[in-house]
Amino acid sequence: MPDFDNSKVLIIGGAGFVGSNLLHLLLFENPQIHITVVDNLLSAEKLNLPKDKRLTFLEGSITNHTILKQIKDEYSYIFHL
Repeated sequence: MPDFDNSKVLIIGGAGFVGSNLLHLLLFENPQIHITVVDNLLSAEKLNLPKDKRLTFLEGSITNHTILKQIKDEYSYIFHL
C-alpha cells in the first residue's frame, strides 16, 4: 500500500463495510492523514466510523449540491465505493 501520510483522502461511501475497513486501515497506518467521508447512510451505520480528530464526516449524497459545496479541499486520493 502506498504511503498516505500527510495526505488528504476523500472516501465516498466510507461508512459501509468496505469503506469503514479502508478508513480504519488508513487511520491506523498513517498518523498524519486527514480523511473526509461522505455517506448517505442508506446501507451503512455511522457507528462504523471511529471518533478521530483526523476524520471529517459529511452525511448525505455526493450528488447533493450542499455536500459538494462542503468538499472544498483538494484531495491526494479519492475512493468512491
